[in-house]
Amino acid sequence: MDHLQNLRAFLAVSRASGFTQAARQLHVSPSVVVKRVAQLEHAVGARLFNRTTRVVGLTVAGEQLQRRAAGLLDEVDALMQSLQADPAALEGPIRLMAPTTLTVAVLGPLINAFVQLHPGISVEMTLADRTLNPLESGHDIAISGRAATYPDVKSVALCPTGRVACASPAYLRRHAAPTSPQALHEHACIVFRPVGRVWRFRGPKGALPVEVQTRLVVDDHLTARDAALRGLGVALLPGYVARGALRAGRLREVLPDYPLQEEWFTAHVPARFSRLARMETLLEWLAARLGQACDGWSG
Repeated sequence: MDHLQNLRAFLAVSRASGFTQAARQLHVSPSVVVKRVAQLEHAVGARLFNRTTRVVGLTVAGEQLQRRAAGLLDEVDALMQSLQADPAALEGPIRLMAPTTLTVAVLGPLINAFVQLHPGISVEMTLADRTLNPLESGHDIAISGRAATYPDVKSVALCPTGRVACASPAYLRRHAAPTSPQALHEHACIVFRPVGRVWRFRGPKGALPVEVQTRLVVDDHLTARDAALRGLGVALLPGYVARGALRAGRLREVLPDYPLQEEWFTAHVPARFSRLARMETLLEWLAARLGQACDGWSG
């Protein structure tokens, strides 16, 4: 019985929340994935998934196994790679997770250029607009614009997100521009779901958190920008998303005297992988270039 293959099948199902999608990712038939999970359940003596006609969810035993299985498989993979190749060599795979809009607008071309420069390195990219522990998600590097820390994971700051609160001239003609963060209570706001309804500004006396009134809640910044351009309300956007419209006058910054609490794009790397040459080289590459590519708005 191949416990490693069974564990890989289990993790694929847990991440995909289904056997069919997991089979596609593993390039095998769904029946093979079902068989491997069944063998694993027999080996551990417990059901790992609660199955219904529409949903596959982890049991308590499955959750416990998931927390440890990804790390165990990563250690096995790292060991095999260390035996097969020089750890100082710029070669081998990198599993990277990053925010969708950042990747489409900025990060994707940088990664492409990096892979072109280093023929021995391969990159598998996953786009996700949420912060995940790379030890649990099975990634070597997880890039996020939200603050987070995880045990046994190294955090590497890459660049500020450069966020700006803005609205269209048409919206501001209908509604007087807010003069303080508290005045946002009187405005329709476009909310990026991972950030939430509490926007955190900084004033002369310190932090000014404000719970805003939502007109629209979205999962990506490009949709938020489009909504702002259409005059639907005030949006909170990363500088690299808003800068073109701001410089063209299609959006205007609001509350310029109240900067937003600074947030950074950060790379989270399992500590045991952080000293691999390919990881260090990619992170140095991104730290040197990502900030310039994002180039947040400055009026």
